[in-house]
Order: sequence, then C-alpha cells, then structure tokens
Amino acid sequence: MSTNKLLLILLLQPFWVVAKEPVVHEIIPIVKIAPQYPRKALMAKVEGKVTVVMSINAQGSVDHVEVVEAQPVRIFDEAAIDAGMKFKFKPKVVDGKGVPSKGKITFVFELPEHQWAARNETLLELLKPQLDVIQVQPKVVVLAESVQIKSRIRPKQVNEVHVMFDDDLLQLKPQPFIWNGLEAAEVAVTDFAEKLAVRQQLVQQQYDSQPGVFQRFHRIYSAKNHPPVLINAVDSVDFNRMDNVFFESYRLTINAQGDVVKWQALHNKEINQSPAMVTLVDEFMETLEFLPALKKYQPVESKITIMFKTALVTEDEVIQVAQHNNRHYGLGNPWVRLAAIIKRDGKVADVTVMGSSDDQFEALAVKGLKSQLFSKTATGWQMLELVEFSPKN
Repeated sequence: MSTNKLLLILLLQPFWVVAKEPVVHEIIPIVKIAPQYPRKALMAKVEGKVTVVMSINAQGSVDHVEVVEAQPVRIFDEAAIDAGMKFKFKPKVVDGKGVPSKGKITFVFELPEHQWAARNETLLELLKPQLDVIQVQPKVVVLAESVQIKSRIRPKQVNEVHVMFDDDLLQLKPQPFIWNGLEAAEVAVTDFAEKLAVRQQLVQQQYDSQPGVFQRFHRIYSAKNHPPVLINAVDSVDFNRMDNVFFESYRLTINAQGDVVKWQALHNKEINQSPAMVTLVDEFMETLEFLPALKKYQPVESKITIMFKTALVTEDEVIQVAQHNNRHYGLGNPWVRLAAIIKRDGKVADVTVMGSSDDQFEALAVKGLKSQLFSKTATGWQMLELVEFSPKN
C-alpha cells in the first residue's frame, strides 16, 4: 500500500473506536464417512434419507448429531448418527481462531443396482465392499501459478528448457510440447530425454487419477546450484472459478531424495495443530513430488518456505475443470489456442498455435498476443490462451 493511500485511510477514520467486522471462514468437511446400510432395510429393499444437524467444536470434531428429518422414520437414524459422529471439519474460523458451529447434511440411502433374485448371505457378501464404511479424503489441489518457494540456495549455472503438456479429453493422454524442439533441448540440458520421461509419467498419473487436472507447465533443467522444485502441482485449474480456496504456508525440510521429512505450519497454527488437520497435512505432504536442491551438481537436503493455494475438489468440480480446459470443442464461434513463453521483463518471447477452428484467424490471434505486456517476474513462464472471435454485429 502506498503512503498516500495509507494517509487517506487514516484521515477518514472517526475519532471513536468501532469494533471491526469479524473475518469469518465457514466450516469445510475434510473427512466424510458414508453410513452403513442397515441390514434389515437392505433385506427389505427399503430406501430413504436422513437429515442431521452436527455440533462441531473449535477443533473440527463432531460432539453431537441430532436427526431433524427422516424418511421413513427411525429406520436409518442410527446409521446416519454413527456416520455423522465420524466426520471431521476444517472448523469455522472467526478472526483467525476456530469457533464452535453447526452443520447440516442429508444422507441418502439408495439400494445398489443389482438383481435381487435371491436374498441370501452370498449376495450380501458380494455387496459388502459397497456397504462398508468408506472414508473419503477430498483431493487437496496445489495451484502451481500461486506456488512460491523461498530458499537460501540461489540458482547458478542453469540451463533450462520449457515444456508444456497439452491435453485432449477425446484421447485422455496429455502430450508434451517442447519449445525449440527435442534436438535443441537435448543439447541444452544434460539427460533431457530421461528427465522428460519422469515428468511425463507424473503428468499421466495425475491425469489417470483426475482427467483434466494436472501440471501443465514444466521447466526441465540442469544446474550447478538450484533450490527444490515442485513437479506435481496443478496449474491447469482456474481457481477463480472454484469455491473453498485457502492460502497455506509451511516451512518444509526436503531430503536429498525430494521427500518432505518435516513440516511446520506458518499460519492458522491452532487449526493446523488439531489431530484431524495434522493427519490430513501429513498425507498431503506425502503426495508432493520435489526435485531436491542442488549444490555443486549434487542433491542435498534443504529447508524452504512454501506458499500456495489449496482447494477441496469434488468429482463434479473435476469434471467442470476438464470441460473448461477443453472448452474450445464447444465453442460456436471461430477460436485459436495459443501457447507462449513470457520473459522476465513481461514481453512475449515465443507464440505457437496449438490448434484452431479456422486457420484464417491464426495470424490475427498471434499478433494480438504478441502485442501484450505482462508483469515482470523472477523467471520466465509459459501460458496457454484460448482466443474466441465473436461475429460482427
């Protein structure tokens, strides 16, 4: 904030003290339990639903569950209460502190789509995997363009190549696009093909898990000194279109193999120290893939501060993300997909046409992107742009 703006705000403040509006973050479920289907209801082919209100404490655990509506009455109440008591939440936060709250949820009990010709123990055994308690851990997604890593190790004698993975929901197989071509890349970076294969495997694993959600942009490099690099983040998501997005910051110790061996939360400490959150963060840290820090060309253990956005992603949101990334298939107007490298000074260095509905619009789209100027950054970066041409009125 500039000095002028600060002074203006101070001058506009009244001379009496007024309590500030509290900053409130609503509860978010981080562990959800599917209830067991009552055996009697299963055998009688009865379906229904139960709505419960859960009393949630400041640590995010459920202290009490009350049934407020049930159809039919009493048949599914006990199963719903048992499941509700096992929920864990990111608690409601007021001015940085967790506070007690209440949450409402409806459990829907529906029979599996099976032929019920025989009601016997054999059939129940076949259904058992579907009826047992299932713990659902929502996917925690790292937004790559918001990842910031601070390290005492400074890059030195770095040779790098930008690589972009482009996806196609019709093939479900993201393909690498190597700027300046494979031959030039192999000259610039030692063992480029081997390093590219590692990234390609990671991207495909991400895509197999959640089609359309993966790390699109990569820097493949060789260096004398280099800080750790996160290589399985997600930058194919427009987080401005999603709810439940949180800023997180941690102090990490990363060993010479690229594994997180220690972490410390740097904000929301009270919440992050609760047992439910510690378990969730432990599991999340195990999923992160880092290239370890380099000193004199050798991998070493290092400490970093990492800041990023996280989101709890549902299956429906994943589908929306995939459709959004491939939305050019649904456009009625002419379109051009462009990839570009942006230099540190914000100027557009290279532009490549990745696809178009009509090649007569390609030159105009390239010219428009080349004329843009972006903010200055510490390193060069890549972008993927979809340009749509609307018909003239």
